[in-house]
This record gives sequence, C-alpha cells and structure tokens, in this order.
Amino acid sequence: MTGQTRRRYVIASLLAHACLLAAVFYVGPYSIKAATLDRHVKNAQESDIKRRVDEIEKIKTLLEKSRQEGAAPKDGTGGTTKAGSPATLPQLLERARRVSAEIEKMERRDKARELARLLNITEAQARAKLPPPAPVAVPKSEAKLSGAQKALAELRRHQQLARNALVRREQQLAKARDGTRVRPENGASGQGAAGAPSALAGLGDGGTGKAGKGGAGKNGLQGEDVPNAAHIEITSYIAQSGMAQARVPRGGSWDLSTPKHKVDRGYGAAVSIPGIQTVGLRQISTHAIGQGAPYADRIFLNRWHIIGPFPGRGPHDSIDVVYPPEMMVDLDAEYLGIGGSTLRWEYLTNPDYPSVAPVRAQDAVYYAYTEVVMDEERDLVLALGSDDDTKLWFNDRLVWLSGDGYKPWYSSPGYVGLSKEIKDWNLTEGTRRVRFKKGRNSLLLKLYNGASLSFFSVVVVADTN
Repeated sequence: MTGQTRRRYVIASLLAHACLLAAVFYVGPYSIKAATLDRHVKNAQESDIKRRVDEIEKIKTLLEKSRQEGAAPKDGTGGTTKAGSPATLPQLLERARRVSAEIEKMERRDKARELARLLNITEAQARAKLPPPAPVAVPKSEAKLSGAQKALAELRRHQQLARNALVRREQQLAKARDGTRVRPENGASGQGAAGAPSALAGLGDGGTGKAGKGGAGKNGLQGEDVPNAAHIEITSYIAQSGMAQARVPRGGSWDLSTPKHKVDRGYGAAVSIPGIQTVGLRQISTHAIGQGAPYADRIFLNRWHIIGPFPGRGPHDSIDVVYPPEMMVDLDAEYLGIGGSTLRWEYLTNPDYPSVAPVRAQDAVYYAYTEVVMDEERDLVLALGSDDDTKLWFNDRLVWLSGDGYKPWYSSPGYVGLSKEIKDWNLTEGTRRVRFKKGRNSLLLKLYNGASLSFFSVVVVADTN
C-alpha cells in the first residue's frame, strides 16, 4: 500500500468514525429525551385511567347502597380489584366494562319493578316487556384511536354513563322523599289512599325513611323504603365530584386573528368589575393562611408552578382540550409543547399583580398549580379573572369556568390600562365561595390565550356571608 493510499484510508476511516460518533451523540440523547417525554405522558394517562375506573366503582357502590344491596355482587364477578392484583390497561378497561354493565342491570331491575307495580304483573313478566338495551354508539373519531388514547375515550364514555345513572338515582330518591300528593277526596277507606290527607302514597317522606311502606287500604300502592343516608351520600358525592358543574357554560371572549385561526367570537353581556371597599384595605401575598400569618383583607396567590404553552385549537375548543397536566400533576414531568418544544414546570413568584405566564404565545394553553395551607377548616372566597379563558380545580373539583361576557380588559390597551384595579388586586370577573380544609389545599388553573395580552388572577378574600 502506497503512502498516498494509506493517507486516503486513514482520512476515510476518521471521517467514518466521526460520523458514527456524531450519530451516537445526536441520536442517543434524542432517543433518551423522546423516551422520557413518552414515559411522562404514559404516567399521566395511567393515572387518569385509574382515577376514572375508581370513580365508576365508587358510583356502583353508592348505587348499591341506595338500593340497600350488598356491595359485593352475588356472582362474585364485580367489585374493586383486590390489593396486589395486577392493574394493566386491559384489566382496568375490563373492570370498567364489567362495572358499567352491572350498573345498567341495576337500572333495568328498577324499570322492571316499576313496570310490574304499575301493570300489576310479576317482575319477570315486566322484564320481558322491557325493550332490549340500545347499542352503545361509538363516535367515528374514537374508532381512529389506538392504545391508551382509545382506552381513555372508552373509559370517558363508561364514566359518563355511570355519572348519568347516579344523577338519575338521585332524582328518583328525591321524588321518593317528596312523594306524590293524594287529594283527600280520593282517600275513601279501603280504596288505597294514604289514610290521612297530608300523607304520601306509597313513598317515604323523611324521618326514618319508611313512611308509606305497603301503602294504606287494601288496594294501596306498594311502598318503598327510602334510604335517606344513602341519598345524602349520593347528593354529597355529586356536589363534591363537580358533576353539578358539568354544564357550566364555557366562556371568555376574544376577536381572534392568528396565523392559524381567523374566527370572530360572539360575546355575552358585558362583565363589570365589582367594586370593593378600599379604605383600610390590607393586602398580602402568601400561601399560608391562619394563626401567625399577617392580617389581610385580600390575599394574592402569586406563587405558581406554570407549564406551557401547549397548542390551542381555536377560541371555541381550546379550553376543553385535555393535556397531561390535567390528568396528573407531576412537577418533575416534561411534555411536548407548541412547535415540538420541551415543556417543564417552572416555579414563579410574581413580583407584580396579576400573574402572567413566562412565555406568551397565541392560541396557547397553560397550566398553573399551587397549594394553600390552612391552620383550620374555613369558608373563603376566590375572586378570579383572566384573559382569555380559565378553568380552576380546587382540591380536584372543578369550581370555575370563566364566562362568555365582554371583559373590561378586552378594550385597548388591555388590562395594563386598568391601573386602579391592578392597584387594588381587583381584576375580577367572578367569585367562588369554597370550603378550605385544614392543611394543604390544591389549586390547578388552566389558561387559554387567544391573542395579545394574557393574565390570570386568583385572590382570596374573606367570606362575608
């Protein structure tokens, strides 16, 4: 081999090794980063799936209690998975399907019993008269999904069906409690009236929950034991789980014009900023409230873990698009954001009022998380405002969805021109009175920004009611 040939060989070998090292240097960290992002998203999805399955099983238990049925089915196929049992995605999904089917059976038994009572036939005969269950309609969009995304979509359907069943049961129990009034002239002896003009026919009306059992008179309607304790538990669960807020209208408004969207949003009635008494006003920024803390009338929550921007989907849908932080708050997690950027939670203490996301983007979604520590349980008011739309979960319960009115700060030059409101920490579009528990209370805020300026404000004020 000549010297020139040897040099060419060495140069080619060095270039090949350099390319190999460059590929290892680039592809290796890139693969690790992609795996990390995928793992965090998977963790959030698994947490969301587990939470939804747990709620479906909780609802089934409440429904069984309200019917005074045993928590464990007689065939032994239902109930929560025993401790130590594996909980893979297929198993969780199968649990949800099984429990959902059992809830449907409960409702069909109720319908059969009611039909048997009305037609004076046996329950078996009534069951035969019931139409078969309608097939579940699967949206076309769900058919295109796969893996965890498809499982989540199906679980959301099962969860909503379970919630609907619980709401229907609550309405049944309310009707049973209030009863059906029977006019005195229909109460002739032996004809099945309630025996007393003010009594209720065949239904409980409080007290022991057994008023009206068996009806009155030889042709009286069969009564029903009304499990008041179970009714109270169901009503409480519906309130605490946020089901009552499920139909809160989404809001926030902006004439949006971005490179991606050109959509005009309709506005509701104009929102006015509520007046506050500023004489002797004491303001502080803190996240510990109670004995030992400074006295204050208004407490600005200015310490937040913030992550974003995630890509929005225009002015009408973005506030309802679910990203991993909404499934599980993992402050060590990383996710993909706008333009393929890597997003991490960033802890910020805002020196000025109001709170502003560190990276401002158009048609973008952000999440902010904080905790408030209480020395004892108490009722307080959250005064909220945002540009554009917000949702707020307080101790995992949805308590706030900003309205659709034209907000004062939508006019030029935006919220920065409202100097008095900024001075008084009063960029407020609405309030929520909530009960803080002793110890740590969590607040997860979701913010959508359409265009131009953006902010959010959460101020705690004393409950004056």
